[in-house]
Amino acid sequence: MALNTALCFSLFDGALFLNRNQTDSSFYLREGLTLGGILFAFMALLGHLYQDKLLYGIGQYSAMALHTSLTLLVVGTGILLLQPKWGVMAIVMSEEAGGHLIRRLLPGVFLSLPAIGWIRLVGERQGFYEGALGVAIFAALSTVALFSLLWWTARSLNFTAEAHCLARQARDESEPRFRQLAESIREVF
Repeated sequence: MALNTALCFSLFDGALFLNRNQTDSSFYLREGLTLGGILFAFMALLGHLYQDKLLYGIGQYSAMALHTSLTLLVVGTGILLLQPKWGVMAIVMSEEAGGHLIRRLLPGVFLSLPAIGWIRLVGERQGFYEGALGVAIFAALSTVALFSLLWWTARSLNFTAEAHCLARQARDESEPRFRQLAESIREVF
């Protein structure tokens, strides 16, 4: 077993052990352990994507396999979902604007930024550009991708807010008519 795989298992094991205690202090430690394990698994996944053994292996020891990193990401997400009303998942699962915002942005961020990093790395390995230009391209493409995601999400939230305003306005306009109808029915009976 790879050292980083064992470390992820240890972090997740500690988080599951602390899940039995429902105290505030153990909750933050549980979240930190889980997010740490997810970070190690994500780094290994990026290592496989970028073909860099330093990201998914430690020294000369065996490396974390691709399917193991994917499985550990799922396990870490499952541990976070054990307490959906607390911490990170409370925001992600919320029906408020913040919940909608993060659910809309997370997939784009976790897909677009690693893809942009991969594009930068491939271009540099092919000799199209060197370090500083590659970093500038990465920064520019990342900025465009994040701006696009933010704009798309803000536009969606504006449409939702506008729909709520229209619904509230329609309710306010129909309320006097409803009262008038209720009073006329009372007069009939």
